[in-house]
Amino acid sequence: MTALKSYVGCIDGDAVLRMPDKPRMLKDVQIGDKVLNVRGDYIEVVAKDFGRHREERNGDYVELSCGAYSIIATNDHHIGGKAAGEWHVGEEMEFFGDKVCTLDSVEKVDPVLCGDILLADSSGYIASGFVVTSQLSRSDINV
Repeated sequence: MTALKSYVGCIDGDAVLRMPDKPRMLKDVQIGDKVLNVRGDYIEVVAKDFGRHREERNGDYVELSCGAYSIIATNDHHIGGKAAGEWHVGEEMEFFGDKVCTLDSVEKVDPVLCGDILLADSSGYIASGFVVTSQLSRSDINV
């Protein structure tokens, strides 16, 4: 795992990421693995931060649900184009495969073990069907 210089938002470690061989939870993804990005390409993971509760950072976690899909994130992590905590029931958000999804639930939830990844091309990635913008950047990591 790569050490971070700063503290960033995160998504639930149980969020499912698409990989070339089979889906895998974020907590099980390793640096060097390839993950589906927002353009439909499998791109190498170059950094990963995982395993810390983010209670001291903004304190709020939200669960966004759209039909059978849901994702938990810190309120400041960008999901579908804006911070997770800024979404409201009934709003339409960008979803995997150029689809649009109407949120049917946005709820505050208890903190979870969470993390984030950075892809080699710094693009967003797909987690549990949602378009996720990495909160990690090359300036945040000690490579």
